[in-house]
Amino acid sequence: MSCVAREEADDSGEMLARSHCGSCHKFPDPSLLDKKSWEESVLPAMAFRMGINADVKGSTTLEDQYFHLTENQLIPEKALLSDAEWNQIKDYYLTAAPDSLESDLEVLPENEQFKINAGAAFTAGLLPAVTHVYYSATMDKLIYGAYGSQQIYITDTDSMDQVLMNAPSMLTHIQELRPESQGTQSILFTYLGQVIRPDAPAAGVLGEARLKDNQLVDFELVPLPMLHRPTQAEYVNLTGDAQPELLICEFGYFNGQLAYWKKDENGNYQPQVIAAEPGAVQFDTLDFNDDAKTDLMVLFAHGDERISLFENMGDGSFREKILLRFPPVNGSSAFVLADVDGDQQQDIVYTCGDNADLSPIAKDYHGVYIFRNKGDYQFEQVFFQAMPGAYDAAVEDFDQDGDQDVVALAFFVEENLPESPAFIYLEQQDTLSFRVTTQNIKPLGRWISMDVGDIDRDGDLDLMLGNGYGLTGLDMIQTVKTNAAGPWLLLENLQQEIGKDERK
Repeated sequence: MSCVAREEADDSGEMLARSHCGSCHKFPDPSLLDKKSWEESVLPAMAFRMGINADVKGSTTLEDQYFHLTENQLIPEKALLSDAEWNQIKDYYLTAAPDSLESDLEVLPENEQFKINAGAAFTAGLLPAVTHVYYSATMDKLIYGAYGSQQIYITDTDSMDQVLMNAPSMLTHIQELRPESQGTQSILFTYLGQVIRPDAPAAGVLGEARLKDNQLVDFELVPLPMLHRPTQAEYVNLTGDAQPELLICEFGYFNGQLAYWKKDENGNYQPQVIAAEPGAVQFDTLDFNDDAKTDLMVLFAHGDERISLFENMGDGSFREKILLRFPPVNGSSAFVLADVDGDQQQDIVYTCGDNADLSPIAKDYHGVYIFRNKGDYQFEQVFFQAMPGAYDAAVEDFDQDGDQDVVALAFFVEENLPESPAFIYLEQQDTLSFRVTTQNIKPLGRWISMDVGDIDRDGDLDLMLGNGYGLTGLDMIQTVKTNAAGPWLLLENLQQEIGKDERK
């Protein structure tokens, strides 16, 4: 009799969890986190999102979150379920969750495709804290933003890093605009804000710089209100008229949106909101349905984590189609559109590993995923490589054999797991079959951003990595990495040398 009652209670708890926890985002299975994370962090956070008077005392993170949710009127006035129902949900998660998450990572072999070429030396007392790197093939220069010094730098592999200008705040994105004339270049910079904390008030800005012969001529802020932690902004022609719009991901945290800003007849920018919710972290533009209009592929990495296609309806509005949906513990971090399997359709390479919120533990489902485009807006997972803390990826033919290879970085790399890589190289050998290798860059920093280009000008594609060492509280203990590299690192592609050896 008692066994039957217990079974019914478990079933009802799961049904309530699927109904309520799956109403705002993909249902999170109990197996995704350990009991401690559910009990002390995630379930209390879920409770006050549902209007339950949860006990948040003793947790600075939860107290801060509760305060900001209240301030932003994001807690329902009336509880969405009773205390008894909530207790059933809690019992379900705490009964079904494992005591700990197991790791079955294997030590990866070192690759021979890339060679480490360090940039400027690490300066004691000033951690690199790079937030974004960008390689300009037009200027043959690397541009990066360093949070520690609050400056934007310009450099190449043949010269010393030079200060381009002071940074209003943390750099998160660069769009290189069409050159005005020979030697003159305009660049749109996106700045997150002064502090990296997710509860920070709106302080993000955009700025346009004009360079002449790689020297700053002038810089001015784009006349917009303060933005909620913008992560990407670009001029994009969405409406088909002569004036491009400013498309902006305001990731925010409690507040945020995906919107484009259009100039009115008085020259003032007016927003057209596409998605009125926080979490939009990255977009790509494409004509997905071949109707001669610019559609948007967007990654949402907060709450309802997903990759959505926003179809351009031609009248300034967009219609969302959810292509892929992930549980909110995934920590979605980046995606790349590329024809990985060579069938002339754009596939999705996706990374998840943002591990800075309520459950900063190693997760065996963090890593690099490939979703094959089956047509008719359908994508299926065809590949996964575990990589704790995976944060960025690039897709190119690095070994010049005619197919697409993948590289990925982990920013939230697990320092205490020797087999947890900071960099992986997925060399495609047969269709969607990859040889997985690594490069031992973990001791040299925390790698948060990368860009691709023929940086050493030898005919193959290299990688420039940005050293985010200094952006987390742990990094302020400078003895953690006594041999940390400087703000950037070049992974020099050796394919031209490999090719010469093979031809001999």
